[in-house]
Amino acid sequence: MKKLVILILVFAISQSMFGKVAGVLEGLMKPTSIAVGDDWIYVAQEATIFIYDLNTLELVKKFGKQGEGPEEFPVIPGLPLNVLVQEDHIQVNSANRITLFKKDGTFIKMIKAKGGTLTLAHQPVGDHYVAIGFSEEDGIIYYSINLYDAELNKLKTLAKVKRSIQQTGSIKLFSDAMQLATFQDKIYLTSEQDFTVYTLNIKGDILNTYQMKDYKRVKFEDVHKDLIFETIEKDPIQRGYLDIFKQRAEFPQYFPAIFSLFVVDDSIYVITWDRQGEKFKFFLFDTDWKLKDELYLGFKMQGGLSPYPTAFSKGNLYQVIENDNEEWELHVTPVKK
Repeated sequence: MKKLVILILVFAISQSMFGKVAGVLEGLMKPTSIAVGDDWIYVAQEATIFIYDLNTLELVKKFGKQGEGPEEFPVIPGLPLNVLVQEDHIQVNSANRITLFKKDGTFIKMIKAKGGTLTLAHQPVGDHYVAIGFSEEDGIIYYSINLYDAELNKLKTLAKVKRSIQQTGSIKLFSDAMQLATFQDKIYLTSEQDFTVYTLNIKGDILNTYQMKDYKRVKFEDVHKDLIFETIEKDPIQRGYLDIFKQRAEFPQYFPAIFSLFVVDDSIYVITWDRQGEKFKFFLFDTDWKLKDELYLGFKMQGGLSPYPTAFSKGNLYQVIENDNEEWELHVTPVKK
């Protein structure tokens, strides 16, 4: 009986660490991103979008395949699709394009980026878009945040940094660590290393700057190196580059202050690298940067640097996590103490 009680206690702890297990999302093999709406959850896997009922978790529809057609998606390994839920439609981001669908997955239209440079993760801001771009100048690859018009014509560059991985030389981990989010007609952009977030308007002008001056960044330890090496070794795409990475990697003294940034439902969620076991420190602000809460929440990592697919909606943290039976479960955690 004592052993049974212990087992039940361990199970209860494992359930509470990453929130309530809402159930299993059938049919998934390796999802890469998720988005949550009022009634449905959208899961991207390779070049396919799965739509599940948020209450029953039953599969409603799936659509999309690899390709260049209007209802197809060009998918580059390591650069997955992502879905954004808007007021009356969803937006699917793939390499160099945006595709709009009704919330039930019915095709509306496709917009292709102009100019021939790689653009990713397009986010709407008013009637414009902000996206990540890559460019090469004099043999050096740059990572930039760019502003585009409604037809994805580039208007201006908002921020630009030398990419951490170049064709030669050292790989400077986190040296290009910027985070981007949009909400309504505002753009939120982090600095590279400290706890600073710039709020910009639709023209790309800085409206204000929030800085948490007393935030202490987390030291990067040898255990973190080992975890990154282990993650690369387990990844079938990256495994062949492990020796090169070990030779060229240049590790920082500290993690960047901000791990990830989400702006949803008039709230700003900042996830940091500060962690206690598998709980990470979260800061919750309103959109005027008034601090509403700070807390540690279970936040499941899929590897040394990447979390399991994550979304926020209506005060909840959602993650799709693989269990021991190789099933993908939806975990729901209220963002509160």
